[in-house]
Amino acid sequence: GSRGGGGGEAFRRAGVGGGPPPGEGGGGGVGEIGKGGNAAARAAGRAAAEGLSVAHYDLRFVKPLDEELLAEVGRRFGRVVTVEDGCVRGGAGEAVAAWLNARGCGCTVRSLGIGDEWVDHGTPAQLQARCGYDEEGILRALREA
Repeated sequence: GSRGGGGGEAFRRAGVGGGPPPGEGGGGGVGEIGKGGNAAARAAGRAAAEGLSVAHYDLRFVKPLDEELLAEVGRRFGRVVTVEDGCVRGGAGEAVAAWLNARGCGCTVRSLGIGDEWVDHGTPAQLQARCGYDEEGILRALREA
């Protein structure tokens, strides 16, 4: 059911899937979850402007995974870059890689986010750059994919 939110609005159930359609592409897919979406979209646009074939997907949820969306990614791409504003270990990227692997998709998945190490304090932009999942880091990963 629904419960009232802080502003008196009722919560609505969000269905799995139905995320925004991906950008066009065919060479590499970039999937994102969380606040990294804007940087991922900008990086995908820049990569496309350089002539790279890239599609951008909004994963929307980590649990449950959008299996229909991942099946499309597995059919279309051999290389996937995931971006998350959180821990890589045990995160969305690892879940995507495991899902694709279990279905024999043969995709290479590179996960960007916070590694399994100590990260110094800083602004969100500084931390994203240090961890390699700011716009420049995502673009670099797309070029290397």
